Amino acid sequence: MQETVLHNQSLIDFTLHHCGTIESIVAMAVANNFSVTEEMQSKSILEIPADIIKDSDIVNFYVNKKHIPAFNYTAPASLDKEGIGEMIIEKTFIVR
Repeated sequence: MQETVLHNQSLIDFTLHHCGTIESIVAMAVANNFSVTEEMQSKSILEIPADIIKDSDIVNFYVNKKHIPAFNYTAPASLDKEGIGEMIIEKTFIVR
């Protein structure tokens, strides 16, 4: 079965929307030659393998409530590197 990627959907969102579980994300990525973290283009057509793991209750919930997961979370390009993660105890972080 084929489905269209909607605006702002990541592969996680798409998999949740059509399979009801993220357990299927690797199978979905392999079937469509995608990386799990690759940015997806809206209106792309993805193949949903027939033997993929599905949770029908979750899929039906999305359909009945007309919810469409589309968060497209991406990690920040650079993380603030200040704070305790950059300190060395007894050198730059003195405990008294």
